[in-house]
Amino acid sequence: AGVAPEFALCASGQMQSPVNIVRADEKAHLDLPTLRWQGYEAEPFVEQGMETRAFFDGHSICMGGPATDPNHPTGEMTGPRLAVYGFSRYLPDLPLSAVAIVNYTLHEIRFHTPAEHQIDGQSFPFEMQMVHECNALTVPSCPINKTMIVSVLFTEARTGWGEESPAFLSSLLDDLRLIEGVWSQYVASYAFDFGRIARALNPYTSRFFLMKGSLTVPPCTEDVTWYVLKDQLPISRSDLDFARQIQGNNARPVQPWNDRVSFDIH
Repeated sequence: AGVAPEFALCASGQMQSPVNIVRADEKAHLDLPTLRWQGYEAEPFVEQGMETRAFFDGHSICMGGPATDPNHPTGEMTGPRLAVYGFSRYLPDLPLSAVAIVNYTLHEIRFHTPAEHQIDGQSFPFEMQMVHECNALTVPSCPINKTMIVSVLFTEARTGWGEESPAFLSSLLDDLRLIEGVWSQYVASYAFDFGRIARALNPYTSRFFLMKGSLTVPPCTEDVTWYVLKDQLPISRSDLDFARQIQGNNARPVQPWNDRVSFDIH
């Protein structure tokens, strides 16, 4: 059987994700601002009366907003925003004052076991991908739809060192235990605190790899900007085992690098 036409990029695309990031192949080392989410401190994570949802979509553990479109079951998250400089393969030669800033809104968070990205050939057991969008409905809007993903890799917690999963991750997995085996359901929350995620990630968001790629699930849309954090967070064995129990191996294999560039930030 051939590839469905709407998924053709998954087979033919030249900038597909995930990839093995090879430090020695980085085009340049750049000094860019630390990633910092805004818009959640003084207002609810979602608008008053709205909810966030934790669920398993048959492929990945997800966290998303409520369904506002019957044809789009995950809906959108509103609140956390991330302003970053637009990607260009010529970034090393441009003053930042000449680079446009793009304001993204967090859309959903997806998880993979094992991790999809590798660093210098090293594999990791778990990956969190924070999918952000800038489009006609975001504020401020983008005339052309743009997607940006912040990827967080995890290593198994060393309990002898006192390491454990971030609280937000253990809480999410605990919520999913409420609907274990009934994956047509979801767990709703009207008081999710994105600050728990931001506080866990903030120590690590000044060091990352920056590159272009694609969605790692069909339709494998390209021209996605990826920020893969250099440093890993811990995940406990029990949380990792439960995530594997839910979603199995849902990682796409690494894809050819082809003619793309990546940058080493800090």
